[in-house]
Amino acid sequence: MYTPYEVTLTKEGYEFTTDTEIVYKLYFSSYYLTDEAGEDVKVLSFGFYNVPETVHIKDPRIKETIVGFIKDFFDKNPDIGMLYLCDQKGDLARQRRIIFGSWHREVKNEIEKHDCKEHHARQGYYSSLLIRSDNPLKQYYIDAFYRNLDEYLGEG
Repeated sequence: MYTPYEVTLTKEGYEFTTDTEIVYKLYFSSYYLTDEAGEDVKVLSFGFYNVPETVHIKDPRIKETIVGFIKDFFDKNPDIGMLYLCDQKGDLARQRRIIFGSWHREVKNEIEKHDCKEHHARQGYYSSLLIRSDNPLKQYYIDAFYRNLDEYLGEG
């Protein structure tokens, strides 16, 4: 196991710098889904990017840092859902989904990942809902996630 990089708080969110001087920016934003009754379901949207932008970096500490950051978030906020939207920049959303999915599979923990459906992905939209397995509102968040995807992108 590798040692994560130190994450620091900034005005825009959080960041860390790799040994090769690449800065990773991590951020949250509020996002609202709607439930079956049309009520707002508040979740957080999580994202990250690096500066300078690079396509492929082989540094296992990056994964350890981002996965550790997400696990820490859920340790402090066990009853919330989190969206992960794959950035379309560079037409690499699908690759970002693959990498993020492999990171999730490698780490055994209580955080579940529910991916958008294949017909949403075919439209170029790659997203996931992250939620703790023991969240008492887990199914409520999952239902709202898929309901919103189908509402905005179609049911396939």
